Amino acid sequence: MSEIRRRRPRPCGSRPKATRRCHCLPRPFRLAVSEDLAGIDETGRLALYEELAYLPRALRIHVHLFAITPVMERAIQAIHDQDIPLLADLLDAVVAEVDSPGRRIRLARDVFGQRDQGHIRPELAAAAILELDRMDSILFRSAVYSLLEGVSSDRGASPPNVNPTP
Repeated sequence: MSEIRRRRPRPCGSRPKATRRCHCLPRPFRLAVSEDLAGIDETGRLALYEELAYLPRALRIHVHLFAITPVMERAIQAIHDQDIPLLADLLDAVVAEVDSPGRRIRLARDVFGQRDQGHIRPELAAAAILELDRMDSILFRSAVYSLLEGVSSDRGASPPNVNPTP
């Protein structure tokens, strides 16, 4: 997941790291993922990953924030103005600004909650959790875009029909 400081406990429960950044999932998530993806071949997993960019919009899950920063305001304005090139640049900046292990874990919990309520197939939720463990997570990026799009539409703008993936 996102950066954890040196010599701090890892969220996965393994030993504290020495020099590298920890990008690992907490142990309960890893166990659930391995059970839900058992028996699915590589082709099936690739098909699941293709669905992930659209998951936040379909389920209305997004990254949880406490405040809108100036960079986010500019990205929301770019959505309102349908300025796609500017939005792509600003989205990178917003993702970098808000990415944290806590936000990724909360997003993972939201995905598992949707799975437990029957809104997401277990294997799709498992693929989402694995993908959230990647440094450049498409799901996390899409969830940030979903948040910005929601704020923009709350302000009366119609968002452009854009795939948030690079």
